[in-house]
Amino acid sequence: MVVTEDDATDAVRHAADELVTFIAKSTGVTLPTASLPSDALPGGLTAIYVGFAGPSSHSALSGLLRRSVDDEYVIAPCDGTITIRGANEWGTLNGVYNFLERYVGVAWLMPTAIGEDVPQRSTISVSPRIVRSRPAFSQRMFSPLLAEPGTGGPYPAQYEWAQRNRLQGNYNKPVEFHHNLHTFFPVSRYGDRPDLYANGIVPASGVVTGWQPAFSNPETVDIVVDDILAMKAADPALRSVSLGVNDGAYTSYEIGKPIPETYYGWVNEVTSRVTAQHPDLKFGLLAYHELEVPPPFDLHPSVIPFLTEDRYAWVDPVTRQYREDQLLAWSQRATELGTYDYLYGSPYAVPRMYLSLLGEVYTTSHDVGVRYHYSELYPNWGEGPKPWVVSRLLWEPGADVTALVDEWCSRAVGDQAAASLSAYYRLWEDVWMTQISQSPWFIRRRTYQPFDSPSYLSSVDIATLDQAASLMDDVVATAETAPPAQRQRATTLARAHEYYDITARLYPRPVPVPGDTAAALELAQSVRDELPVREALVTRRADWLAEARTDPVLVQPLDPTRGGLTGLSAYNHYSVWALITFMRTHEPSGGEVTQWLSAHSDDHPSFTRLVNVITAALSPDANIFTNPGFEADFAGWATWVTDTGEFSISTTQSRSGNKSLQSVSVGRGGPIQPLAVGTGILASQFWVKADPGMGEASVQFALNLFNSANQRVGTVRGESLALRTLEGTWRPVTSVEEFAPPTDPARAVATAQFVPVLTGVPEGANVWFDDAEAIFVAS
Repeated sequence: MVVTEDDATDAVRHAADELVTFIAKSTGVTLPTASLPSDALPGGLTAIYVGFAGPSSHSALSGLLRRSVDDEYVIAPCDGTITIRGANEWGTLNGVYNFLERYVGVAWLMPTAIGEDVPQRSTISVSPRIVRSRPAFSQRMFSPLLAEPGTGGPYPAQYEWAQRNRLQGNYNKPVEFHHNLHTFFPVSRYGDRPDLYANGIVPASGVVTGWQPAFSNPETVDIVVDDILAMKAADPALRSVSLGVNDGAYTSYEIGKPIPETYYGWVNEVTSRVTAQHPDLKFGLLAYHELEVPPPFDLHPSVIPFLTEDRYAWVDPVTRQYREDQLLAWSQRATELGTYDYLYGSPYAVPRMYLSLLGEVYTTSHDVGVRYHYSELYPNWGEGPKPWVVSRLLWEPGADVTALVDEWCSRAVGDQAAASLSAYYRLWEDVWMTQISQSPWFIRRRTYQPFDSPSYLSSVDIATLDQAASLMDDVVATAETAPPAQRQRATTLARAHEYYDITARLYPRPVPVPGDTAAALELAQSVRDELPVREALVTRRADWLAEARTDPVLVQPLDPTRGGLTGLSAYNHYSVWALITFMRTHEPSGGEVTQWLSAHSDDHPSFTRLVNVITAALSPDANIFTNPGFEADFAGWATWVTDTGEFSISTTQSRSGNKSLQSVSVGRGGPIQPLAVGTGILASQFWVKADPGMGEASVQFALNLFNSANQRVGTVRGESLALRTLEGTWRPVTSVEEFAPPTDPARAVATAQFVPVLTGVPEGANVWFDDAEAIFVAS
């Protein structure tokens, strides 16, 4: 019999319901329930007390929980009773889930009933020993799985999965720490007080990013202290307040003030004054970008900095040593520490596996004193064991990662199919640990890796994709003999793999310019032969994404466009421009390749259109850009800058002619020119050169699309080029885009605004643009 108290909280009652539900799913028996003191307990039944100590509960319970931490729980059998009790209501819920895992064998591998692994039992045997468990990390959160189950939100099944795996949400997190200072200084209240804002710049009303308060103004301390004291008076149960800086504010701190010292000194003053009245309050914050370096003084003991970093970067030994040293330095300045990670499943387009490394990361972090953790996961459940394994490492960082992965795979698809599934994830782990980490996409010591650039896919060769597909095929075939639930999970994982496979195969990979006619003919033939296959992949990918939007498991919380995956098409722009370049050099007036293209142009409708573009590109007047080489200075061009830097015309650098467009110190910006297009194909390229030492700076091809009424109807983002790879030489950035007739005529493209995006150019560094080219052929 499952027994609760009459005044049990909703969370405890939910815990009791979950216990009854999953024992029934396992045994077919629905346990009776009772509530004390209202109900009399019949004899002959084992009472399972949920959330309190009942008659005959173990006498040691109160002592065991006296110095407990949030989410800790005890399972205590005694004298024919079992007591499951937590340090708080959420600890009780965690205790129930552990009871179901430990003694019934339940596992929640993925969201929805598909992910429930519930062994069928006729007997449940509970050890007489007391189980006491506390999490290694007091805070364990994955975004966006933060809503309390049953309260709404776009991912209800995923919220439930998170709670069942003993993760937390916004409803029960111990410490607030996110971007929050904008809440203390609303423009509606202080807009007439520029002295309260950094550099005297009052933000626009409603803008919560890109600015900070004036930390050097003592009145800002008074305002925040008064507000927090008022918050505590209104809500005596308040446990923590975030002093996290506003987001996107890397250049908006006070000019001339040392950022870490000024900010952390301000934090110490606020917390000292508040805790003088409320010593139990905690204050979280983000040690983010400029703030990741600890101050040269100790932080107040109530302050918990969350150190932000994509821990995947620890794959690089230099970065790992730097970050470990940084953790040690912080442990000397802060009494408690948190970490903020970027575990992203979506929008990455292949399984982002590095679980063995994460096991080491969490062990090291815990050893140094980290007790709070938050991850931006945005799960893609095709990553299989990743979320489940991480949830366990946050409870027990020293757990055997390999054993956990093997357990997940075995439970997911059965022992026979598990070998291929484990090999599938080991394959992707090897890709991320050895290939992608050595690619230009990877950036050392960066807060987060460039998830908005899909260029990591260049490191995933077709042989790897074939191997991964073969392993997943083996999983599905072998799981045919497994129980229905495992067959269904195998099918779900195969559907997730389909998206990875399609996207990675469509991603355009560089193709060298052919060196001779034979190589050019071979390239032309491969372009023709691949077109029907690639067109089918484009169609299937669009269908897959549409299906996934309503699938509670396959839905991607971060849209693939966030990962830069907007320009995938049937055309590999590298191949097209390689052919154009070859023919301009070797066959400007015709030749064997020209003849072959003409003879085969009708082999496939798409190939016909492509041959027309290649042929048009050989005409000297095909370029529809105005002033493509900036020889007439800015004629036809505009520039944009949203951060730092400026543009000018250079007469000292050019790829051809006498001039180019020069940018200096551009944090984010680029040149702009609208191109008149329509239904058809647009082949574009521009050339770029950069100073050495460009660090994280990049340039990404982009087109903003407008209809005939000048309404924006889409954006295409193409290649993102790491400028540090240029090594002082000119390189083209290319694209081939097809604008097909839309089902809605109002979305027909009439203008493509050429707008390459420079990002992160260091102070004083130069980037040059030259020889922009666009060939449009209507269809």
